[in-house]
Amino acid sequence: MLKSLSDAAEKGNRTGEARLRLIQNPLARKMTGGNMIRVLVVDDHQIVRRGVRQILDEEADMEVGGEASNIAELMERIDQAQWDVILLDVSLPDGNGLEALKDIKLMRPDTKVIILSMHDEGQYAIHALREGAKGYITKGGAVEEVVQAIRKVSRGLRYVSPSLAEKFFEAYEE
Repeated sequence: MLKSLSDAAEKGNRTGEARLRLIQNPLARKMTGGNMIRVLVVDDHQIVRRGVRQILDEEADMEVGGEASNIAELMERIDQAQWDVILLDVSLPDGNGLEALKDIKLMRPDTKVIILSMHDEGQYAIHALREGAKGYITKGGAVEEVVQAIRKVSRGLRYVSPSLAEKFFEAYEE
């Protein structure tokens, strides 16, 4: 939460600066078609939501357009707006993010979802991808992975954390 008006002003300045960088940066405009990538962050931990927001505030072509801390809030946000990418935690207080993924796909089939999880086992990623997720990243991964995943998935591509990709190959070779 913002503690003062100066915090709010600083946040507003960062968002404005990000938009200005988008306008001035031809590569960012090309990657996004000139539009900001609107992200909905769904995680029950405020520190994770705030961390993702802080990471994306630094990117000229991305903005956190909303947050949700549980599935009920997620469904409200989906009804309220169109999202380019939803970053969705697996473990939420009122249910499983993978079950919510099914509902998202029924409500808005074109919505792109990236699963954000503490689980780095391949079985979770495979299940998520089969259910319609376009990406799977782990909370223990590098900060840059969040940005890479959102950019790739927003363009219609898939993304899996490199550590998980390595596990897929190891399992395939066995």
